[in-house]
Amino acid sequence: MLLVFLLGNLVSIFTNLENIIELSNQYIIWLVVFPFVIGIGLVYYGIFTGATYTLPIKNSMIISLIVFLAAYFIAIPKFKNHGLWFAFIIFSFGRSMILWLYRKDLFNKLFVSNND
Repeated sequence: MLLVFLLGNLVSIFTNLENIIELSNQYIIWLVVFPFVIGIGLVYYGIFTGATYTLPIKNSMIISLIVFLAAYFIAIPKFKNHGLWFAFIIFSFGRSMILWLYRKDLFNKLFVSNND
């Protein structure tokens, strides 16, 4: 809740136009949700890239893009800009979860066991 309050005041640093501030307040909930949804994916993206294991990154992007496009074409006609935010959150969440599913495979590739 504090984050919502701070974001509402943050916009007033950039503009004093009341209609812009009111318009931005419509999208604050998306700005609060976004860091939590994308955070896991960004961390895993860095780990997979650092480990030079990029196949899961490619796969997560392709699958998430397909899901994003479906959400985009379904949500935007009905919810307009909120639909776009929803589709982007779904894309970010999908990428995060797909990379999370690949974590065991990454661990196995990094730490090969020699139990012969």
